[in-house]
Amino acid sequence: MTTPTAHVLPGGPGRVRSRWALARAAVVAPFSRRQGRELLFCLAGLPFAMVSPLVLFVFAVDMIWLAADGGRGNPSAAEMVIAGVCLGLLLVLLVSTTGARRLGSLQRTLATRLLVVRVGASPPVRRSPGGRAWPRPGPRDGAGWRVMAYLLAKLPVGLAELYAVFFWVGGLVNLAYPLWWGAFRNHPPGVRLSPVPGRSRLRSGPQRRADPAQPWPPA
Repeated sequence: MTTPTAHVLPGGPGRVRSRWALARAAVVAPFSRRQGRELLFCLAGLPFAMVSPLVLFVFAVDMIWLAADGGRGNPSAAEMVIAGVCLGLLLVLLVSTTGARRLGSLQRTLATRLLVVRVGASPPVRRSPGGRAWPRPGPRDGAGWRVMAYLLAKLPVGLAELYAVFFWVGGLVNLAYPLWWGAFRNHPPGVRLSPVPGRSRLRSGPQRRADPAQPWPPA
């Protein structure tokens, strides 16, 4: 004697449960501890974007331009060449000393503590065999130049991280809109609020209130 077996439709209770799990994850994820650490990492990485070689070059051009021309006109080609030479000397100085390696070490520390991502440390400084060993990495330090290349790429990445933080804060403000909306709509009854200034400039001619009985768009 055989007993009939119930046929379970594909994607039945399990699919409904997965949808609820997905919805719950979408609501809880923005407020998780991991999300907070990622936001802190984005904010802590902004100073590294400010020491990007591109930012330093623009800053050097502006300083030389202000010192030479007093801020009149546009920077000349000679001023940009001088700024490029100054930037090159600064990069060589950072790489030759431990400045570049320390910047990379700070970035690895942030990634380890906030994102729990372990990045391998830079290889030790190579000492030339024989002769007197130089106590600093020197201008041919590959690890230091890799840090400079990372800082150059950090500028667009830092802007994207700043946008992510702004997007998260804006989403939180919009999510709390039902709570603070009443605080900005406490005007007396019968008072008509002014329109947005940017929108009112685009409209010309006499304005009139919309009639609910009139079809849209009005003839």
